Amino acid sequence: MRQRLYDTMAKEENKKLSRKKCAAGIISALALSTVSTVVISRFGKYIENRYMQSTLASLIDALLLIAVIVLFGQGDKLRFTFRSFGKGLVVGGTMTAASLIMLTINTFKGITEIGTPRIGAINGLLYSAALFLSVGMTEELMYRGVIMNFVRETMGEGKKSMIISMIISSVMFGVVHLFNLAYTDDVIGTLCQVGYAMSLGFMLAAVYARSHNIWANVIIHFLFDLSLLIYGEVFKNVTVTVSSLAGEHSIVLISAAIFAAGIAVSMFLLRKKKIGECFENTPDAA
Repeated sequence: MRQRLYDTMAKEENKKLSRKKCAAGIISALALSTVSTVVISRFGKYIENRYMQSTLASLIDALLLIAVIVLFGQGDKLRFTFRSFGKGLVVGGTMTAASLIMLTINTFKGITEIGTPRIGAINGLLYSAALFLSVGMTEELMYRGVIMNFVRETMGEGKKSMIISMIISSVMFGVVHLFNLAYTDDVIGTLCQVGYAMSLGFMLAAVYARSHNIWANVIIHFLFDLSLLIYGEVFKNVTVTVSSLAGEHSIVLISAAIFAAGIAVSMFLLRKKKIGECFENTPDAA
């Protein structure tokens, strides 16, 4: 019995990433994502449809991140089971339900006020595909799949390592939204987005920690962003900013409320009665 315990501990220890390997994996993921964006933007001029260009760029990003996860020995984090996938949707039920409600309302609003999407049917599908691959897959693979997992694997199992990995991935997820300033002059809205994105990132990290299924996170994240953007970007075919969604005069208050709600839901998901589920090692166990 004791020998079996030692063998299990040794096996788990061998699975741990060294700090150098962890840093190399994260840097590789960030570098490859940046390089692919530059390359696609350079050769994207040969693709006339910008939605097709975005879809292709996001697909390449997602595939590169999957390659990094597999090559650094974390391929088991990509496994899918219906049981853990369903659990992820249930654990993330607050965000899932809110997204579905907003998606229904904004789709109905678009149909009744505008009718046929001004973006066009084909472009609407391409826009949705690009959003799924960029917001859903790429961001979840980067911030939960690579950063959160690699940091946690480096530090080993335990509540401390889990919380630290969640905080690091969530802060990075929030800060990256500063790059939106390159495409918009909505400074206040973008700064507010950085703040509440950290909170929502922490909540998504909690959902992933409980379910062990990255693909549930992908769907939840995609539905959330689609529900916010479908009316403006698809039906009206206009560029949507954070302030235009929340209102320029109420953006700070609404962002603070989202931040508080995200932290509150995260703490509920990680309550003492359920936190043990975060240390079940495989999707099958979830």
